[in-house]
Amino acid sequence: MEKFKMILRIVIFGIIGIFIAQLLGMIFVPKWTSKRDPATPGVKGYYLEEPDTIDVLLLGNSDIRRGISPIEMWKEYGITSYNRGTSNQTMGLSYYILKESIKYQKINTVVLDMDALFVTKNAPEGQYRKLLDNMKLNKSKLEILLDKNLKVKNKLTYIFPIFRFHSRWKELKP
Repeated sequence: MEKFKMILRIVIFGIIGIFIAQLLGMIFVPKWTSKRDPATPGVKGYYLEEPDTIDVLLLGNSDIRRGISPIEMWKEYGITSYNRGTSNQTMGLSYYILKESIKYQKINTVVLDMDALFVTKNAPEGQYRKLLDNMKLNKSKLEILLDKNLKVKNKLTYIFPIFRFHSRWKELKP
């Protein structure tokens, strides 16, 4: 009985530790909200959309991100769309973003920027950060981290961003 209580305490302590690490990670992760590259609202906003309200999903690199406006598509043509383009998005990342996106919406059409076919290098860490630090922790995110072709480094810091951004405490503002 004592062994069981000790194991239970260790498990509860571990769960509380993971919860605190996730919470601190959300606080310490940089919010990419510049006018030039508002990545955080773009990535997080997708999860806030009402289910089954998006007809067209836009995927690709900065050509899509900055070149197509879902608001204009709605105003001009009455088409609901969401732009999930990110800077330096490779075909591999587009695949996983699409795979995750269809879990939340019944997408009718996907617009895929083919420019990424010609990208031979992986995205820099900052671009992975803008996407992955704002994604929900789920199977799709873990698949991205484990994909050998994407060559994501420091995988654990994408699950627990506090390990990467722990020194940002001086920069935090309300």
